[in-house]
Amino acid sequence: MRRLFAAAVRWAAMICLAAGIAFPVFYWRWQPSFSYFGENAWKYRYLCDYELHGGFMQTHLPHPTRGWTLKPGITLSGPTPITTNSRGCRSTTEYVYQPEKFTILAVGDSFTFGAEVGDDDVWPVRLERLDPHYHVINLGVSGYGIDQMYLAIKETVADYRPQLVILAFIEEDFNRSMMSFRDYRKPRFVLEDDGSLALTNTPIGNERQTYAWLRGQYGRVCGKWRLWREDRAACPGFDSPAYEQQLRALNYRLIDEAKQETERHKAEFLLVRLAWSGVIDPQLGNPDLPDPGELLLQGYLKEHPVEYVETRRAFLEAGHPWAKVHYHRPEAEFVAGLIHAKIQAMRAWRDYLSAHPAQGANAGASGARNK
Repeated sequence: MRRLFAAAVRWAAMICLAAGIAFPVFYWRWQPSFSYFGENAWKYRYLCDYELHGGFMQTHLPHPTRGWTLKPGITLSGPTPITTNSRGCRSTTEYVYQPEKFTILAVGDSFTFGAEVGDDDVWPVRLERLDPHYHVINLGVSGYGIDQMYLAIKETVADYRPQLVILAFIEEDFNRSMMSFRDYRKPRFVLEDDGSLALTNTPIGNERQTYAWLRGQYGRVCGKWRLWREDRAACPGFDSPAYEQQLRALNYRLIDEAKQETERHKAEFLLVRLAWSGVIDPQLGNPDLPDPGELLLQGYLKEHPVEYVETRRAFLEAGHPWAKVHYHRPEAEFVAGLIHAKIQAMRAWRDYLSAHPAQGANAGASGARNK
């Protein structure tokens, strides 16, 4: 009996030892699956990037209110060169105020910044080349939500003094406004009971502070497990009517504020929905059936009159095989053409031509040559 008991104890000890060795190995190799709409996948990625590479800010800098911005003075060569000027705008030239030009301030995400393409193939550059009187300032930053675009307008419009502000979005940017972390720690607006916006989760710290903040929340030993468990608990809420209602209310309010901030500085506001991926594939998309991005835009336009450009139907009617994700030159040129046609019919452009009669005459001659 004693021998059986001793053997059982030895086997139990061996099993515990094996489990003690196997579990850390399993946990170390385990790659949790996170919700597409949640922010915990981004927190986990940042923790991994920081521990492996010291952070993700190779081409960006932390920003106290917007989360992150482009580094000034970047010059990356290769098949897709990236250049920024001393102000951190994607541009191959230094910024100089040009009062004789029609200045356009473009804010947006990676589709406006021009991810995966060189400096010459982004839609703000292609737009500027459609009229010699345009001066387009590209403030697009990869990963931005509607909230960060609004802050970019609020914090720069007085300095750049544009006649026109373009807020260009994809539907995913609405969800980003619901996050406090996406790529990096970011601002989070909350709608108060009176409908006003309250900015939270700022100021944004540096990378070391952000890493310490995450580790303080989730710990070092079981951080991955806690992030996954928190994400699983939040998942059902992303499909709820309450979440959809909150998403629309918050983003519609942010767009309202962006428009009002623009108009306070005597500029006109243009909202542009950038369609992409499967919804612009002529083999998959149906021009008569609005997609989620178009529904979001239509919902806003019902109660908020604003100048806008919806690109999906135009993409489909053109019938070309477009890029699957980020725009390349054909898509950039196509979008620039749609925006250019809209600008030529806007009040801000008419006011510019009235204030610059010589420019108006030249614009007419240039338009005749382009036909």
